[in-house]
Amino acid sequence: MTTPTDSIPAEDRPEAATAAARTRPRSSGVSAPAASRLWLGLDLALLALAYRSLVVVRISGPLPQELEGWFFAPTTSSTPPVVSLLLAGWVLWRRRAEIAALPRAASLLARAAGLAACAIGIAIALWATTTGALDLLVASLVFEAAGFCLWLRGAAGLRRCGLVFALLLLAFPMPAPLMNEIAFWLQLAAARFSGWALYAMGLPAVVSADQILRAEASFAVIETCSGLRSIETLLTLSLLMAELFGRRGAHTLLLALAAPLVGFVANGLRVVTLILNPHSQIHSVHNAQGIAVLLGGLLALYLVDSLLERFLRARPPGTPVRRAAGRPGMRALPSAVLAATALVGFLTPQWMPPTRLPLALNQEIPAQLARWRSTDLKQDEAYLGSLAFKDSVLRRYFNASEQVDLFAAQGNHDRDRRGPFSSKLAVPGSGWVTEDRFELSLGPERERVEGRICRRRTERRLVYYWMEGAEPLAAEIWRSGAALDQSRWRRRRDALVLRLSTPLQGSSPDALRASTERMEAFFELLRPSLDRIDRRYPRKSFSSFLPSGKSLSLGGLSR
Repeated sequence: MTTPTDSIPAEDRPEAATAAARTRPRSSGVSAPAASRLWLGLDLALLALAYRSLVVVRISGPLPQELEGWFFAPTTSSTPPVVSLLLAGWVLWRRRAEIAALPRAASLLARAAGLAACAIGIAIALWATTTGALDLLVASLVFEAAGFCLWLRGAAGLRRCGLVFALLLLAFPMPAPLMNEIAFWLQLAAARFSGWALYAMGLPAVVSADQILRAEASFAVIETCSGLRSIETLLTLSLLMAELFGRRGAHTLLLALAAPLVGFVANGLRVVTLILNPHSQIHSVHNAQGIAVLLGGLLALYLVDSLLERFLRARPPGTPVRRAAGRPGMRALPSAVLAATALVGFLTPQWMPPTRLPLALNQEIPAQLARWRSTDLKQDEAYLGSLAFKDSVLRRYFNASEQVDLFAAQGNHDRDRRGPFSSKLAVPGSGWVTEDRFELSLGPERERVEGRICRRRTERRLVYYWMEGAEPLAAEIWRSGAALDQSRWRRRRDALVLRLSTPLQGSSPDALRASTERMEAFFELLRPSLDRIDRRYPRKSFSSFLPSGKSLSLGGLSR
């Protein structure tokens, strides 16, 4: 015969609870939830100090134009950093219970990886402050956040915060050369899609590169109509949709992969509406059409999500079970890392490269070369978009019945500009289609240049395009992304973009030979001016440092 208390586990009996209470250490006066809130408040304050430059939103023009830029103009980051920070923080807050339920005893390997990630984050912050490329602080934040996850919750914590990192990475600055190539490719693709859509509706149209030709008028797909910004916006919205609807794994991945396609189609329809609407030239109507099509893209994403929900079996999330707490000292690492990052931002001086004045290409390249006289041409600013030059010149040289056009531009490697690297500069302008592309050697030094045969309607031209003081595209992408031209590894000279073009009469070998000989003869006259430009650059450069207090007043993402 047993008593009722015999069936109760020993550790749950009243006498056991009384004994445990006697041996429990006295409280320090601060409860565990209160201590957690204090740690969180300290970390948030240190986070605001360390990454204060990411929360600045600069408005440099009228608000309607700024809104148009935020929605449609391609920029080096898909969302302003402050927006990414808020969205990532919101997702992290929603998942706080799920993350807190993970075991706190991270493996030794995970803790070592976490320490390494935090060290990389501090090093990137040091580099970003030194070079003035404050947008690179996004990378610093990503590495440090990954380090915190590994240190506190191991690999499982890193996986649970995957969507947080994805939102932060959308604010990471895309290198300007890569951005320029993607934007130009999307311009051409949007023009082809819009021409196909008009043809499907029974409206005749001819597509010529970035132009859409109709009987009434011609339309050019400019940079803000490339659709890159719409794709980036819908990609961000797809991640937020996945979080709101509780999607996981393959569902989230497929939804994110569908967003660029939906954005491209939505932008193509926007171009069609701009062509067909007689009032699309009105600024407010232009923006309203773009926002309406963007909302249509969001609706299309919702339909894609519904289809994925139907065909994919979602796994319900498990019930959070709180595990045993780790050692108290583990919690101090994020605070220490954020404090170190804040000190780096305050104490590190910014490296100031020597100022390079524009070359005054109008004077460096003579308006008359031997018997060749010239006249200045007006540059198509809408076609060039946000490409950045310190100086540029566009001329047409004449010699009797012969003609050669010259485009020369001094590159701009400033972090807040889009630079001179884009394939659109390899053609004479808007509407030119490349029929053939090849490489050749030019001049006595056998300089490698890119040759093209281009056509616009009935006109054909032979084009030579090259850059001096520049590297291949992959190297330029790396240099721009790492802000090397804002550091001691800065190149001794700016890039010089050059393009020569001459009419090509007919398609016979004799016509091509005549145009080639004309270009060779003109280049021989131009080469001394290019050599003189090269000699103007110093072989050595000396730099100076600004106190860190001065760099703080710059604000934003540019120095």
